[in-house]
Amino acid sequence: MKTITVIILGIILSLFVIGYLSVNSPSESMGNMGDMKLPSYAYTNPTTLSGYKYATLHPEMLEKIPCYCGCGGHSGHVSLRDCFVNPDGTYDEHASFCDTCVGENIKTQNYLMQGKTIKEARTLIDNEYGVRYPGMGTKTPPVV
Repeated sequence: MKTITVIILGIILSLFVIGYLSVNSPSESMGNMGDMKLPSYAYTNPTTLSGYKYATLHPEMLEKIPCYCGCGGHSGHVSLRDCFVNPDGTYDEHASFCDTCVGENIKTQNYLMQGKTIKEARTLIDNEYGVRYPGMGTKTPPVV
């Protein structure tokens, strides 16, 4: 009886480990993301990785959201997209060490997944971050 219990516990533990690794692996697939080659700095932590994946899949969404970390002044960024992906499609390291950029990205993702339009998401980001960091937003054109 003890042998069967040990075997069952071993199987359960193995399934747990396999499930955990498949969900938390850096090569985690978002659609076909497993094939994507992200720079090493995108793997700083799971939240940053999620931000880089989203920016890679949906740059057109993030280019409508201003960034409020001050990068418009020191890095010439025009939108939140630029913190992750440059206009020429190369990656930018900036977001890998900026909690503001990553936070805005994740909030934008969540708002859109909740069914909000990009214009509504932009308003929510502007209202939250614009108050917190006045005058720091990038010169992102308005959403029409």
